[in-house]
Amino acid sequence: MNEFMLGFISSLIGGIAILVIQMLIQFIREQKGSYTGLWNNCIYDEQGKEVKKDIVMIRQRGSNIFGDIKRVIPAEQSHRQWKFRGVVRDRNMLVIFWPVDQIVSSYGVSYMHPINDFEFEGFYLGLAETDRQYIKTLRARMTRVAKKAIFD
Repeated sequence: MNEFMLGFISSLIGGIAILVIQMLIQFIREQKGSYTGLWNNCIYDEQGKEVKKDIVMIRQRGSNIFGDIKRVIPAEQSHRQWKFRGVVRDRNMLVIFWPVDQIVSSYGVSYMHPINDFEFEGFYLGLAETDRQYIKTLRARMTRVAKKAIFD
C-alpha cells in the first residue's frame, strides 16, 4: 500500500509540475507578443468628438489576441468591463467583445488597421442604443501606452 501511495503522490506532483511549467512557458510567450501590453482606446461620435475612452490590456499568442477592456470615460460608465478575443492578420486587428457583467448590453466587433507601430485606427460596430435593430458604426483609435524603458 505504501508503494501505491508513493506512486500516486509522485504522479500528482509530477502532473502539477508539468502544468505549472506549461503555464509559465505560455506566459513568457504572451509577454513577447508584439501587441501584448496596455493600450488606450478612444471612440468618436459621428462629428469626430471623443465620447468614450477605454483601457485595453492585450495579450497575444501567435496571431491570436485576447484580453480585458475597462471603460474610463464617461465616468458614469466606468464600472463597465469587457472581455475580447480576436486575430491579427497583416497587422490588422479584428476582435469581438462582450461584457463581463450581463446587465450591460454593450457588445460588438472592432476592426483596426495600423497607422504606425504604436497606433491603430478603425471602426467599432455595435447595436444602436436607441433602436437595437440597427448597427451603429463609430470611428475608433487605439494607442499603445509606452512601456517603461529597461535602462531607466
